[in-house]
Amino acid sequence: AAAVVGVALTSDPSWLGNAVNTEQVATLPLALGAWLAWTAGAARLVGARAALLGLCAALALLLKPVTAPIVAFEIATALTRSRSRGAASLGIVTGGALALGGTLGWFAAQGALAALLDAVVWNNIDYAGATPLGEYPVYFAAQFRPTLAPLGPIYVAALAAPLAAWRRTIGAGRLLWILAWFVASLLAVSAGGYFRQHYFALAMP
Repeated sequence: AAAVVGVALTSDPSWLGNAVNTEQVATLPLALGAWLAWTAGAARLVGARAALLGLCAALALLLKPVTAPIVAFEIATALTRSRSRGAASLGIVTGGALALGGTLGWFAAQGALAALLDAVVWNNIDYAGATPLGEYPVYFAAQFRPTLAPLGPIYVAALAAPLAAWRRTIGAGRLLWILAWFVASLLAVSAGGYFRQHYFALAMP
């Protein structure tokens, strides 16, 4: 059900879903990372699963640096639930270094590392800091309001379903985790305060 709703949300024109943006692509490693993080405690291959989580985290960051709050939340989840935090930490660092190190190494070999950092890091930091905090609500309302008519029922169902089912199937701990994941996603969406339509794809899962 969540997958079907996710497809409907991310492809809806009100979220510019008819165009491919990095937010939509990043939802795959983020969703997989969330599953890996949540199941870390039950996994026998803690190191291998943690390495895959680290790889997913790095891929999400490479696709969209503002996914950092979600990535941090997933890593914290894995370390909290893992039976062996040492092995989990080592696996996450190894997997993350594989993707990030490979990417940075390739650009460095081409003599373009400084240009990469300028375009991806320093430019984005300046861009994200250009909007005063007082204007955040204005930008949010302008971008979110047009989606209420076509997607309002899905929003209500997505918020109501966990609350209605937590006593029987989810449990308080899992419900709090879902809400915390949602908050981390909203932090990613809010980065910079522009609230472009396609930014909200990061909160779709």
